Amino acid sequence: MNESDGYVAIEVEKFGIAFNEIKNESPKFRIDLELVGRGEHLAWASSGSNKVMSSELSGFSEPLDEQVGNDEIKADDEEDNKGDNEENTENASTISLFTVGCNSFQRTKFIDMTEANVNDLLNSYVLIRIVTIGSNSSVNSPAPAKGKKGAPAAEPESTEEVLTEVYCHIAPLVKDNSGVIEINYSLEDLKSQAPRTVIKDSINGTKSFLTLRMLLDNGFCEYTAGGNVIQWEIASLKNIPGEWTIPLVEPQEKGKAAAKGKGKEPPSEDELREKEMQLISNTLNSQSNVVQYSFTIDPPAADEAGDPEVTAVVSHLPHVALSSGRLEFDNTAAAECAVSEEQTLSSYHQLWSLHWGPSPLIFLHRSTVRQLVDCMTRGGTQLVVKIKKSPPPEPENPEPPVKGKEVPEPVKEIEATGYLDISDLCTPDTKGFTLTLSPVGNGLEDTEAVASVAVMLERPLVSSDTFPVSDVSPVDTISMKSVKDQKNRRDVKKELRTEIASFVKEIATEYVSLYPQPPSQEESMDSRKQHFMYHLSTSGVYHRLKETLKPRIQRVVRERYGARSRALGNTESSIPPAGFSDPEEVPMDEMIGELYVVLVKECNTVLNAMYKSTVIDRDTDELEKESAIDDETETPQQRFFRLFKLAGDAEADKRYNQAEQFHLERIALLKHEVQLSTDPQAPHHAYFQFHEYLMRRAADVLITEKVALAETSEGEDSEANGVSTTVESLREQAREAIYQAINAKKNHWMSYLQLGCLLLETDQQERAGDALLTAIRIQLDDGNENQRIETLDEFKGYESDKLCPVHPMSYVMLTLYYSKIGSPLCARKAIRLAIRSFAEGNYEPAVSTHGKPRRTAVLCLSEGAVFLYEHGMPLLGDLCTQLALDCELAATKKAEERNLPASTIPSIRHMLKKAQAFGHLFRGNVDTAIDDAESCIAVAVDPAQIVKGNLCVARYLSYSSYGDKVDRMIKAFSSALKVLEKNEDYELIPLADYIDMGKSLIHVGRYNDAFESMLIGCRVYPSSSLFHLVGICCIRLDRMIDAEDALHEANLLDNRNPEVWAYLCILCLSTDGHRLQEGMKCSDQALRLGLSNAAILREIATAYIAVDKLRYAEDLIRRAMATDSAEGNGKSSSHTRRLLGDVLAAQNHAAQAVDEYQCVIENNEADLETRIAAGRKCLTLLQTLGRNEEVNQLESIINALESSV
Repeated sequence: MNESDGYVAIEVEKFGIAFNEIKNESPKFRIDLELVGRGEHLAWASSGSNKVMSSELSGFSEPLDEQVGNDEIKADDEEDNKGDNEENTENASTISLFTVGCNSFQRTKFIDMTEANVNDLLNSYVLIRIVTIGSNSSVNSPAPAKGKKGAPAAEPESTEEVLTEVYCHIAPLVKDNSGVIEINYSLEDLKSQAPRTVIKDSINGTKSFLTLRMLLDNGFCEYTAGGNVIQWEIASLKNIPGEWTIPLVEPQEKGKAAAKGKGKEPPSEDELREKEMQLISNTLNSQSNVVQYSFTIDPPAADEAGDPEVTAVVSHLPHVALSSGRLEFDNTAAAECAVSEEQTLSSYHQLWSLHWGPSPLIFLHRSTVRQLVDCMTRGGTQLVVKIKKSPPPEPENPEPPVKGKEVPEPVKEIEATGYLDISDLCTPDTKGFTLTLSPVGNGLEDTEAVASVAVMLERPLVSSDTFPVSDVSPVDTISMKSVKDQKNRRDVKKELRTEIASFVKEIATEYVSLYPQPPSQEESMDSRKQHFMYHLSTSGVYHRLKETLKPRIQRVVRERYGARSRALGNTESSIPPAGFSDPEEVPMDEMIGELYVVLVKECNTVLNAMYKSTVIDRDTDELEKESAIDDETETPQQRFFRLFKLAGDAEADKRYNQAEQFHLERIALLKHEVQLSTDPQAPHHAYFQFHEYLMRRAADVLITEKVALAETSEGEDSEANGVSTTVESLREQAREAIYQAINAKKNHWMSYLQLGCLLLETDQQERAGDALLTAIRIQLDDGNENQRIETLDEFKGYESDKLCPVHPMSYVMLTLYYSKIGSPLCARKAIRLAIRSFAEGNYEPAVSTHGKPRRTAVLCLSEGAVFLYEHGMPLLGDLCTQLALDCELAATKKAEERNLPASTIPSIRHMLKKAQAFGHLFRGNVDTAIDDAESCIAVAVDPAQIVKGNLCVARYLSYSSYGDKVDRMIKAFSSALKVLEKNEDYELIPLADYIDMGKSLIHVGRYNDAFESMLIGCRVYPSSSLFHLVGICCIRLDRMIDAEDALHEANLLDNRNPEVWAYLCILCLSTDGHRLQEGMKCSDQALRLGLSNAAILREIATAYIAVDKLRYAEDLIRRAMATDSAEGNGKSSSHTRRLLGDVLAAQNHAAQAVDEYQCVIENNEADLETRIAAGRKCLTLLQTLGRNEEVNQLESIINALESSV
């Protein structure tokens, strides 16, 4: 056996035979298995041939109502038992069921895994025969002959009887991703699924049953995972000329009948039609002896396909021949055709057609599927179809010629050719197609014959990247702290009272400053009043206060008499809601009188309140006021938790600096809040989560560095290179954080486990061993003397076998520790304890589903490897993955030695593939990592694992440099959402993947899909980043109300995200400039928070240009240029510099604009369109400035650029 071999196995567990009538109470059985199909490799390993027979088996009888098996076997259908009661009673009393336990496992010889051999398996099946053997057959045997007196009794004749033949096709096994098919049906159900199944009349098919499993080994599962199966189902050819039909054979008596019929009237049209249709029917019934029709499909030859690469790819589609064709005649349409002795029915070519049956199943490996799709996208979409009419093959024993019988002439061989366009196979999410072509040759083009062929795929070649549609809007997903509309919260009367109070206070202040002393006896109050009024009028105080008060009065008037208030029914006036059509009808005097009363009333209200509001009154009210809980005030615990959420949101959005800042703020909060510092949970949570963040960040940095290194010339030795100083710094910070977490909470086993892993990754084995031992000791029962361990030396003793159960991950890491220090016996013992802990801890999936031999070790080690990779420890992850592969190989070898199925369950295969994919990613092999991640999807059966596999593909693609990586990421995200759409388990997708999904869709301009998918994410995660993306989509879709709702919610959740403030600015500036002040404040806040996204800065600048705020736009553009220069993005910098030139030109700074345009023209990294556009504008400015010499030089440069385009 080698790695490219595999086998198919069948395991018959038991079967039950229910006899309608039995002659022997203890029958013997035998089960025969036969491989039926093509290919010399189809043979059983135990017998070396395609047949194998079991030994003699005994069955035991038991009551039908106690029979354990399929529910359909046990249940009696009451409706079927109605009818003849006497007959049913008799049958029920005579039926005997015998259950036979087999536990028979048979496998084929090892088969070389190629597409041709898999095709043979697809079209093969296992024939299962259940036979009764010996003298106890249920068949009524004749009585034995009597012998002579005194002679010994004659031995009973040994007889065999085939009770049933069951056909189990191998194709469903190959198509299924799990590689296992379990059958537990009654024989009658099996017959309904496979009509060729034979059941003896003496057997009750409803009560009899068969239980078995068919499976593929791991090698075959690995090879067929992600593949596809194609079948050309049926084909037809219509409107065929006479050359393609067969001559009608006249009966031998025709001449005599014609001679006798002389002198009679000619036959009628109906008689001619009936006679010819009978003749056609007889001819068609015997056509197999005269002719055969073939329909073949082949890849084009090199000279036909043109592109050699296309020919090479299409050649993966093998030669296909459909089942033998059959000539047919349309009797229904023939009834409408005119018939005469000159015009026969057979001369109508539209009545004739050819039909072919399905082709064999064809397997396409996953690599072939990818190549085929790529080939068709490049134009290789044609296959060659050949239709042939030829004589049938000569029979082996031909019949001798009959004397006097006319021998028909042999059929002449003819052929037609056509080209079949298979581009429809790339239609997304479609499995069935009907393709048409027009063959040419031997008269088919004259009758415009049309051929059609149906093709069926097991799964679509191309899956669509559509996204589910959400039925909610942004306002439906926001929190209870939603920002209300300012107009709805405005109380104009309250604003008026506040302004009046301010008016009165300012007048009082002015009066006191002018008259600090009360009036004397010589000065009257009236004269002071006149003097004060004169002062107010001449000093401008009155005018200023009047202008300040005027807008408040206008709002009162608008609310009382305006059209909106009248329509809403909020007005208190007597004016009708519809208003007045004639201006002369408006009761102006009445309205002014009402308004005067309202204003005087409001003034009196304010003055009364001011007279009553003394210091004593305010103190009394404060003391007598009832206590109330202010739920708007954030408690330290709430802020502590909110900062944790903000840190996770920022990390998911790849705003790592802000994420780290939030974590540090949580730690700083511990020192300033007594409620948090006294709670041991809070310090531990803060430091432990900070440690987790740093380790994840180290993993991301390490992958980015390895991928970048692999893409350079030094990448060949990437595995030998150590980690960078950035990764070392992150690990050092993480180590300090985990020590602080342990000091805060000394009984948290996961903290010790992660500390031990980090120390082991950095080759500090001694300290790592102590930390891992502490992690195990914390989980053990202190009260149990058998579960006490103080040092690692005690682990070598027999007493340590009872140190269970703990979390299996603990012993997995201890296994790695012993492997690194060179102690294989202790490592083997540690993994054995991990298996035992998994079983005793009732972890999922249950140990009973891990196969035989158990592959629990493979699962534990694979999960441990994924854990280590996710936390940025690739050295330990590689070691753990290798141990998992070794355990898998050992389990397979043990299964072969014990003649057991060497098949791993899909969930374990998925986890092992995921660990391997992570390992390749950390070594910089992105291509291999993506292939393994796609294999994770192919081998998975559980929807959750399929989703995780698609997310891994998308995540790994983000590290690649493929040109189509965004499209492939979108397709992976779409596949994940489609799996979850049925049950709406959208929480299985992490927040970071939702954000990546939204950014990818926005990047390609699919704003509707981004909007819908982000709303789904908002229903699961109250994330500022998600609402921010929803707001962007709404702005792009011109849904400004929804955009404002989403951006306000994003701002409420995180008011320190500069990009949210930036898009609020863009939103305000997009509303015709009447919210300019709001927009300017938002942009100032975004800059204050450190906005450094050049694209967003350019967009804000463009929005300022639209409202003619060029100075603001210039400042933002210069900031964007500085950002582009820092990032080394020359192409974007040229676009930004050109925009700066446009702004400077609009401000009449022509000379500076020319300098900027010249920089763009000289930048070879910029695209030609940008350089040409900058040159045209620069040319206009130079002409304006009168710099003619430069004009001529620039024109030649522009002409050269345009010619290069």
